[in-house]
Amino acid sequence: MVTKASRWRYNFLIQDDSLYKKFKEIKESAGGIVNMGIDEIREKYLEEKGKEEGIKEGIKEGKEEGKEEGIKEVIGKLLTKGKNVDEVSDLLDVSIEMVNEVKNNMK
Repeated sequence: MVTKASRWRYNFLIQDDSLYKKFKEIKESAGGIVNMGIDEIREKYLEEKGKEEGIKEGIKEGKEEGKEEGIKEVIGKLLTKGKNVDEVSDLLDVSIEMVNEVKNNMK
């Protein structure tokens, strides 16, 4: 059972509500704060923070890949409409290598 005094003792670690909620989740999953030292609390928090950062990074990479696929699709459409490689490269502000790659994959 977490008393008011023990909650106050670890309050210096908690600066915002979201961190407090994470702290509470960690505390409950670890069987109570009484059994955890400060270093263990920090380790658990950083572990959770790392997982969140990894998820955010994965989403960002997925968006970038999606944008690249969209650009390649537009390049393909422009090439099929008769635009040459230099025109497509200038219009979309992409490298000539990327346009050539799409052109070669179309064949």
